[in-house]
Amino acid sequence: MRHKISKFFCFILCIVCVTLSASAAKEILTVQFYDVNNAKYVSRQVTTVDLVCDGEVLTPDVPALIDRGRTLVPIYIIGDLLNAQVEWNQEFRRAQITTADKSLILTIGSSLARVNGQEVELPDGIPAALVKYNGADRTMVPWRFVAEQLGATVEWDPDTYTVTMFFEREAEPESLPENDEKPQEDAENEMNQDIDEPVEEEPEPPLIPPFTSLEELVVVLDAGHGGSDPGAINEFVEEKEINLAVTLMVSDRLEEAGVQVYLTREDDSHVSLSERTTFANELLANIFVSMHSNAAEDAPSAHGIETYYYSDDREGAILASCVQKNVIETTEAKNRKTKTANFYVCKNTLMPAVLVEMGFLTNANESLLMVTEEYQQLIADGIAEGILDYAESIIEKNGAIKSLRFFTCLKGGRLLETRG
Repeated sequence: MRHKISKFFCFILCIVCVTLSASAAKEILTVQFYDVNNAKYVSRQVTTVDLVCDGEVLTPDVPALIDRGRTLVPIYIIGDLLNAQVEWNQEFRRAQITTADKSLILTIGSSLARVNGQEVELPDGIPAALVKYNGADRTMVPWRFVAEQLGATVEWDPDTYTVTMFFEREAEPESLPENDEKPQEDAENEMNQDIDEPVEEEPEPPLIPPFTSLEELVVVLDAGHGGSDPGAINEFVEEKEINLAVTLMVSDRLEEAGVQVYLTREDDSHVSLSERTTFANELLANIFVSMHSNAAEDAPSAHGIETYYYSDDREGAILASCVQKNVIETTEAKNRKTKTANFYVCKNTLMPAVLVEMGFLTNANESLLMVTEEYQQLIADGIAEGILDYAESIIEKNGAIKSLRFFTCLKGGRLLETRG
């Protein structure tokens, strides 16, 4: 009898264990993954995951899911939570996540990522993916890898299939106990304060000074990457070297025309993105131009030059057109035209700003040109001529001062008083 009862309780225990295990597992969904090799979407069953950030449960339109043991989340969540700028390049199926001091590039289907220009193997080789579910189409990226690269802490609970992310926050100042009294000197100072003293208002953002001649024009030139951040790399050269070489040539050309030129870096040093924009803003520069070299490992035939500006920067669009037109004329490279992007240095500068991608280091023919001093000079001449064309068009305008003040206000999203 005891033997039968023992078997019965074992049977019940097994049922309970199976039930608990089943309850711990998350929902199984059928989603569509983009197959890079066959250029089509294929159906796949995946397990969903709960996302929690600082105690808040997140509910993205395409749920977080497990792909071969790694959690993937929609990239827009990364941007929202970590205050990062997210860029998507449809042509190369490449996502870029940028903060003030970190740049991550992930390519759909590639097990390699670039962190501040350096190639890094993704954990378990699980790449970013394009996923469709319930009418939504999202770029999904490895959650832990991206979050930890950007300074967050990630924890995994296998019992509840929950991923939790934490941020390091500065400690709150300790408050005084209710019975503690302030020092006598502080108390007397407070008593002596004028109760009618007006509250100090925050100062308005600085106005960019107008220029009415090339001698008054202030231009900041930015050689992308540098120091420990090499940028794109091929067997001949690192991007940072070409960027600096062309920047110095542009500087020489502008100074010959009488322009006041400042450089974010003049040697192989590392300068953060925030330091670059702060430098330009504190100078109250009139124009900001950043030099970069492109790369597309999955599209080695890609070539040509393109110039980017921030979408809300109307004058930046005009500056980009001037630069692009002239650099194509001098180099006779393929015209990849002007494009909008939320690049940090374009978005966070007060003045019109553009970023020039001067060619592809991943293209065998173009990269051979880009390492030559002759071709670098052609690029520099085109960029310099574009800057001068734009500046001269501003100078020629009858209302140059008001025009300059007006576009500066628009870019910063603020309405500042203009003076003639």
